[in-house]
Amino acid sequence: MRLTFYISIVIQFITGIVTFGGIFYKLPKQDRVLKDILGLETIVQLVEGLFYIYIISSLRYMRSNDITKRRYLDWVITTPMMLLSTIIYMEYENNKLTNKIVNTKEFINNNRKNITNMFLFNTLMLVSGFLGETRIMLKSITIPIGFVFLFLAFNIMYKNYVGKADINKRIFMLMIIIWSMYGIAAIFPTILKNISYNILDIISKNFYGLYLFAKVRDIATRTT
Repeated sequence: MRLTFYISIVIQFITGIVTFGGIFYKLPKQDRVLKDILGLETIVQLVEGLFYIYIISSLRYMRSNDITKRRYLDWVITTPMMLLSTIIYMEYENNKLTNKIVNTKEFINNNRKNITNMFLFNTLMLVSGFLGETRIMLKSITIPIGFVFLFLAFNIMYKNYVGKADINKRIFMLMIIIWSMYGIAAIFPTILKNISYNILDIISKNFYGLYLFAKVRDIATRTT
């Protein structure tokens, strides 16, 4: 388990620097929203990195089950930002089909209800997981409840933002599979569970950031 924490922090450090660098690329007006999205993902990776540094520095005296409980401090901050960055990106891809420009501030103002509901369902999902992890409630109850809130959040995403863009459909399917795997990993023994979470964090947070960076760099290269 300790090794996966070290591997994860190294990957986070590298991808964090790379994605942060993407913010400084010059993009055409219709693509500038990508820099906002990349900024959100950079913050996600920063929070994730700080959490892993905290855990690594505490491994000597922290029990494995305490590590799992503390992950919710990371997730309650990063998962809403991941949802927000994803639906903004989906809106960007859909609007490319109609040559419309997405403005981050306007998007948030115009979609406040959907965003609020997604954040609410996401929070309830995390609360369910935390109640199970702390044994306040049985996991046989909290995990199914958590999946209900997960699917409610993703239902809003699917109905309002996936649209006709093929890349959005692929991102949606990949995202719901990965997020569901967190719920499956919750039933694993403590050490295997934390190893699984470390791997899933790398896939869900760092790889998506690298994809966005590659997208930004490609556009910047083609337009300069």
